[in-house]
Amino acid sequence: MNIFQPLAVFTKDDNGNYDGYSPNVKGAFSYGKTIAEATANMKEAIEGVMETALEHGYNGVLMDSGYKGEEGEIVIPIPVEKRLCVAASIHLARERTGMNQEEFARKIGINRETVCRYERGKRMPSADTFLEILEAV
Repeated sequence: MNIFQPLAVFTKDDNGNYDGYSPNVKGAFSYGKTIAEATANMKEAIEGVMETALEHGYNGVLMDSGYKGEEGEIVIPIPVEKRLCVAASIHLARERTGMNQEEFARKIGINRETVCRYERGKRMPSADTFLEILEAV
């Protein structure tokens, strides 16, 4: 299982400002006069989109991305709350297996509601359960 890592892609406009978007958090955009300001704004945007996705269902908002960037782009990993990364990682790993929450829960020996809580960031798995999840995917 890969740990979900949000990315930001920035380009510098003609006025020297930075515009950005996230290739793996759909709907996260940012702007700043400096790269530091644009990055801070992107962190806030990504966390907001991820919180909404966790609460209301992912619906294709978060995706795996190995995006490396193109010429003229600045690609930066954006650190976000660990609970958001764990929740997104579990969700994306389960999706990759093609299992629904019920099937996934059965495979790792827990109930569906617990999987739902993990994927929503409402509960963190124990170390033992996290290892079971790793083995399941």
